[in-house]
Amino acid sequence: MTLNQKIFSGCALLLAAMGALALTVWFMMTETAQDAEGVKVNRVPQLQRVADIELNVTRASLQTRHLILARSPDEAAATLADIQRLVKSLDDGMEAFGKTMTTDDARQAFKPMPALLEQFKQVASQNIELIQKGQKDDAVAFLVDKTIPARNALLTPLRAEKERQGTMLDQELNTVIKEAKLTMTITLAAVFLVFVVGAGGSWFLMKTLRQLGGEPQDLKHVADAVAAGDLTLRVPVQPGDTDSIMAALKTMQDS
Repeated sequence: MTLNQKIFSGCALLLAAMGALALTVWFMMTETAQDAEGVKVNRVPQLQRVADIELNVTRASLQTRHLILARSPDEAAATLADIQRLVKSLDDGMEAFGKTMTTDDARQAFKPMPALLEQFKQVASQNIELIQKGQKDDAVAFLVDKTIPARNALLTPLRAEKERQGTMLDQELNTVIKEAKLTMTITLAAVFLVFVVGAGGSWFLMKTLRQLGGEPQDLKHVADAVAAGDLTLRVPVQPGDTDSIMAALKTMQDS
C-alpha cells in the first residue's frame, strides 16, 4: 500500500469505529430509555393503584369503627361522608386498576378482587346500618366478626398483587441497570479501540516522518533544488540521522 492508501485506510477505520460506536450506543440507549419509560408509565402507576386501594380499604374499615365511637351527630355525619367518599374512590380505583390488567397473569390476579370489594361494601353497609340504628354493641361485634374479615379477604389478593408487581419492578429495573452497564462497557471498549487506532496512526505518522527525515515540503524543496543543479542549498538533516530520505538527499548533494 502507498502512504496515501495507508493514511486513508487508517482514517477510514477510525471513522468507521466512531460511527459504529455512535450507532451502537444510540440503539442501546434507546432500548434502555424504552424500558425505563415502561417502568415509569406502567409498573409504578400499577403499584400506586394497588397501594391506593389497600389504603382506602383500610381507612374505610377504620372510619366504620370511628363511626361507632362518634361523640356527636355532626361527627357521625362527617365520618359517614368520609366513608362514602372512600367507597367511591374504591370503585373508581378498582375500575381503573382492572383496565390496566392486560396480561393473562394480571387478569387472573385481578379476577377475585371486584367480588371481594362488593362483599366488603355490603358488609360495611350492614355495619353502618347497625350503627345508625343505635345498636353499637352489635355493630362492634359485627365489625370484628364480619367487616374486618371481609376487609382482610380483599387485602389478601391486593397484597399478593403488590408483591407480584414489586417483583416485576425489580426485574425491570435490573434489566435497565444491566443494559446501562452493558452500554457503558461497550462504550469504554469502543473508546479504547478508537484510542488504539489513533495511537497506532500517530505512531505510523511519526515513523513515516522519521523515514522522511523532515517535512514533505522541505523534502520537495531540497529535491527540486538538487534537480535544478543547485548544490549549495543547505539540507536540514537531524543530528544522528543517516537513514532517512533527507539524509540520502544530503549524501547525494555532498557526492
